Amino acid sequence: MYKLMKGSAVAVALSTLLIGCGENTQAETPSNAAVTAESNSTESTVLTVETVALEHSPSYEVQREYVGVVKAGQQANLGFELAGKVNEILVDVGDTVTEGQPLITLDTQLLKTESSQLKAQAEEVKAH
Repeated sequence: MYKLMKGSAVAVALSTLLIGCGENTQAETPSNAAVTAESNSTESTVLTVETVALEHSPSYEVQREYVGVVKAGQQANLGFELAGKVNEILVDVGDTVTEGQPLITLDTQLLKTESSQLKAQAEEVKAH
């Protein structure tokens, strides 16, 4: 297999060499270049150009629409000690918060009811 690959590589190299040597191109001499430049200059046409002052147009409006995905730079998973119904949200999206700052207040009515039920059960257990 190595001999087959080596033979193919030699054949490709020889083909490339023969093709490269076979081309007969005539380099452009300085005299040919001068004649070409003279013929182009005699055929060129002079164009007149008018300049105009730039004016701001308030009625010209550009509207652009882009498609993309907006992602937060930072995310935080929040956990709370107690579950319950949220009564009030004390911060807004994008607000900077500090450690220990209250974020929400819970509706404590349900918690108070559960607390009084647990106290009643504890007293009942103590009574027996």
